[in-house]
Parts: sequence; C-alpha cells; structure tokens
Amino acid sequence: MKIVHVETLISAGSFASSRQWKAISGKLHRAIKAVDWPEGTGKFTIYPQSGKKRGEGNGVKPIKNECIRRLLEQAWSIESTFEKSLDFRLGGLDATLSLERVV
Repeated sequence: MKIVHVETLISAGSFASSRQWKAISGKLHRAIKAVDWPEGTGKFTIYPQSGKKRGEGNGVKPIKNECIRRLLEQAWSIESTFEKSLDFRLGGLDATLSLERVV
C-alpha cells in the first residue's frame, strides 16, 4: 500500500520530533506499506464493487488483518486499552506500542 498523505491530529510538546516518535512512525509506515490487496499480489488495488455479494468488494477486515499481523511482528500489542495518566478511558484500540519497546 502507498501512503499518500499523513494528517497530524495532535502535536504537543517535543514528542512529535523525538527519536521515539520517528521509530514508532517508521514501524507503522512499514506495516501499512506491506499490505497488498488482493492478498499475495504485491500491489494494492481497490475494486469499484459494492461488496454486497460474496467475493466482491475490497473488505476492510482482510486489509486490517494483514497490517495488524505486521505490527505484531514489530512487538505491538493488539486490541488493547489505554488508561495510563488520563482522566478518561479510551475505548479499544486496534494496536498500541509501549515506549519501552521502542529502540
């Protein structure tokens, strides 16, 4: 998959320019770029089908699953929650990476 644009939603303090963020961002970009669709083709193609019938459409789940598999290979935690130092609880997150795991 090709990353065309990255939109930063929150950038506060020095973390956005830190070595850790560069490492995390690199890991995430590698996982995204490794996703191909249809699986095994080595490229990423979106089909103009509604996906209503079996075997049609693009399917979010197989695309997401491949990215998640790549993140697991890079020591990410999958389907986790995040509560540390927040006044509120975020819902389930697809993937998280502990700063202790960032080299």
